[in-house]
Amino acid sequence: MKIIVNEIPPSNNKYMGNSHNFNEYRRDKARWHWLIKVAMCNVQKPRKPLEKAIVRVMYYFKDNRRRDIYDNYAPKFLLDPLVCEGVIYDDCWQCCKVDLDAAVDKDNPRTEIEIIEIRSDENETDKTANAE
Repeated sequence: MKIIVNEIPPSNNKYMGNSHNFNEYRRDKARWHWLIKVAMCNVQKPRKPLEKAIVRVMYYFKDNRRRDIYDNYAPKFLLDPLVCEGVIYDDCWQCCKVDLDAAVDKDNPRTEIEIIEIRSDENETDKTANAE
């Protein structure tokens, strides 16, 4: 399942160290929930939330400025809507592995979110392979 939002979520730096930004944070978080919900309109959602999943997030920025995607662009605004909309069961580390990456696309900045189910039989195979 792949979801494309034609925006980049705000950097966490926008909210850090400023308790007066809480209302703005809530508005932005609600807006991103709506953006993801709309982007999912043409995507087939799983019948029930995925109990275990890999969520790959690819940020396409409009320029090549240095950005700390692992810290400042943590996917909080992306994962919470996936849980609320019933795509993934939970965004805790036991249920969800998150991969972040970035590239430049000056003509079409966007966020691509790919959700891949991890089946329990795959987990058992991985455990067996790692034990050998």
